[in-house]
Amino acid sequence: LAEASVVLTAAGVDPNDAPGILAPLALRSLSNAIDDPRTALTGPIARGDDRVIDAHQLALSENGLSDQLALYEALTDRARALLHDVNEFDETQGSSGGPTE
Repeated sequence: LAEASVVLTAAGVDPNDAPGILAPLALRSLSNAIDDPRTALTGPIARGDDRVIDAHQLALSENGLSDQLALYEALTDRARALLHDVNEFDETQGSSGGPTE
């Protein structure tokens, strides 16, 4: 959350407001992962929306957030690998479940 707060602050959000903005997202993500890890991945990763991911990376780069860019890239790579594993599992199990949004 600290790194996400840095990004929000760079985007103009008051540093005191960032944790309150991020908390609901973080809590929902954690709840999703606990309820059903297969549905925990949402957003541009789950949709395969590389344009959005590229735009995020460009914004981080253009704003001098190289540490956050490196973290974003590492997390994106890991999330893609997890999504691949989930999709392979669903295929072997005959399930249509998996990440959405």
